[in-house]
Amino acid sequence: MRSLRSPVVGALLFTLTTLAACGGTAGSSSAATPTQNAASVGGEPTDEPAVTPSPAGSTGGGGGTDVQAVADALKPPNSSQMFTSNSSGVILSTYTSTDSADSLKSFYESAIPAQGLKIISTSSDTATNSIAIIFAKADDSAFGGAIGIGPNQSGGAGSTVSVTVGGSQ
Repeated sequence: MRSLRSPVVGALLFTLTTLAACGGTAGSSSAATPTQNAASVGGEPTDEPAVTPSPAGSTGGGGGTDVQAVADALKPPNSSQMFTSNSSGVILSTYTSTDSADSLKSFYESAIPAQGLKIISTSSDTATNSIAIIFAKADDSAFGGAIGIGPNQSGGAGSTVSVTVGGSQ
C-alpha cells in the first residue's frame, strides 16, 4: 500500500498555494487558469450539502472512496463555486462562502468523518486567518485530500475555501 505522505503533502501544498494566490484585496484580481482536462468556472450558489454517513467498510460508492461523492459532500455551506478541475482522479474546487473560517472548520470537523474519512491534521494561522485540514481514508491510505480555508479573496466578509479530493481506492 502506498504511503499517504506524498498525495497529502502535494494536496496541502496545492491548497495553500491556491489560498495564497486568492488572498488579494478588493482592488486586486486573481484568475485561475485550468491546465488539465475538465475545468469549469461558475458562480452558482450551493446549498448546504446533505452529509450522509457512509459505512467505513464499503468500497466504490461509499466509505469515502468515491472521489466525486466525497467532493460533493464537502462543498461548503452558503457558497458559490468559483473554479473546479477534475484530472487524473483528483478534484480541486474553490468556493466563496459567506460563513466565517471558524464556522467552516466546525462544518468540516463533522462532514469529513461522516464520509468515512479520518482527519489526519488540522492547522491554523491566526496571522492570516487561514485553516488547513488534511484527511484520508486511513493513516496509510492513498485516498484523501485537503481543505484550505482563508479570508474572502475580494476582501469582504466570509471565506474562500479550496477542496481537494483524490487518490487510489
